[in-house]
Parts: sequence; C-alpha cells; structure tokens
Amino acid sequence: MTKEKLFDPEELININQKKGLPRAYRFSLSTRITILVFAFLVCCYAVYYLITKVATSPDATMIAKFIPIIIFFAGLNTILQNLFNIHKLILTEDALIVKSLIGIKREIPFAGITKISMSKSKKRYVIIQYIDTKNKKRQYFLMLVFRNMIEILNSIGELAINSKYDDFMTSIIVSADSKKTKKTEVSNEK
Repeated sequence: MTKEKLFDPEELININQKKGLPRAYRFSLSTRITILVFAFLVCCYAVYYLITKVATSPDATMIAKFIPIIIFFAGLNTILQNLFNIHKLILTEDALIVKSLIGIKREIPFAGITKISMSKSKKRYVIIQYIDTKNKKRQYFLMLVFRNMIEILNSIGELAINSKYDDFMTSIIVSADSKKTKKTEVSNEK
C-alpha cells in the first residue's frame, strides 16, 4: 500500500502571486447559524425549565437549581463567541482584515506586523503582534477556524516582510521570504 502525498509545501511558496490578492476566507455561515439557533434553543429551554420546574417545586435540590443555570451560561457563551469571533478574513496587499459576524472589523497593516507566534495555552491560536496606524503596540489573537490555515499563515508571512516567528511558526511558514528571516534570526542569536 502506498501513501499519497497529501500536502506539498512547494505550493505555499509565492502563494499570494499564485492565488492573487485580495483574497477572502469565510467560516461556513450555515454552520454558524445552526450553532447559534441550537445555542439559543438551549438557553430558552434552560430558562423555561427554571421557571416551570425549579421555581414551582418547593423541594428542588441544589443540583436541580444550578444545572439549568450552568446550561444557560454555556449556551450564552456559545452565542457570544459565534457573534464576536472571527467570521471572515480578507488578505489585501496592504493589510489583514478580520470581521466578526456582527460586523466588528479590525485592520492589521502588514508593514506593522512585528511578530507571529503560536499560543502556548490549551486553546490554540496565532498571536500577531503589530504596530497600528497610531503607533501603538497591539496583539491580535487569530483563532484557527479556517480549513486553509497553513495557506493563510504563509500568505501573512509572505506579506509581513518585517515579522519574526517563534519556533513553531518558523516550521509552518515556508515562503521564500520567510527563509531569509529564519536565517537572519539564527545568525543574530549566535
């Protein structure tokens, strides 16, 4: 039995030239709406249960009182995350633009990106450190929600020519420009 080669890193070199800019990536809207509807129904049922079963029963146990509250807050957390987290990512020649489902937009200029690293916590995300248009140091936590994250990270690495990478990102970003950055970082550390 032969193994198929599922991923070719050579496809990622000059990815922006091959795929063109501007380019957009979206989270599935139907999936997101399904999650929102389900979480809303869970919240409604938890409130209904609290009002009809727990409030009317004088001998309800503490567990019977707290479990619907916990379920309600878990559903509310899911709703808020899906509304405020990244829904659309747009790569232009000058900036990375991220938008949430409710329209909150953040623009990160590629010229201002100083470092790209992977989080060390249990919840995995990419930390993009940058200097905004008002010369303030900022961080953006890019969640790993898109199928083409390696392609997206290589596109960002190719466009953010002044950025540095941690060890993990150095192994992920394979564009030709990032090879130069890797060499200069290693030589500076020695």
